[in-house]
Amino acid sequence: MTEIRVTFPTVTGNHYKGFQFATRRVFVTKAGKMYRLAIKADLVASQAVRRYDVPLYVAMTIVPPDRRRRDIDNICKTLFDALTLGGLWEDDKLIKKLDVMVADPGKPGYVDLVVRPYADIS
Repeated sequence: MTEIRVTFPTVTGNHYKGFQFATRRVFVTKAGKMYRLAIKADLVASQAVRRYDVPLYVAMTIVPPDRRRRDIDNICKTLFDALTLGGLWEDDKLIKKLDVMVADPGKPGYVDLVVRPYADIS
């Protein structure tokens, strides 16, 4: 089981990935790349880096930095992409059960994660 606190996604949705019409390519924006680096730093600092390769259960508590309206699915997608590249798991397709809770805002904003093999839950 891994418990970790990571940086709240600074970019979501249209600001994380872009599309170049001339070449028809999807790319990660500069802000998206910076967020990926922040997540990698969070993983290294927590010393909880384990590359899971089995079906997973993930519980998330999202603590936004302010009261702005946000879509939970955009937060999850951005965070899961960064955690995959950071090496926490092989691919976010491994997540078989996901529990998400949004808490009241708190500065500077963060996400608490509990990750464990799906076989370990009852």
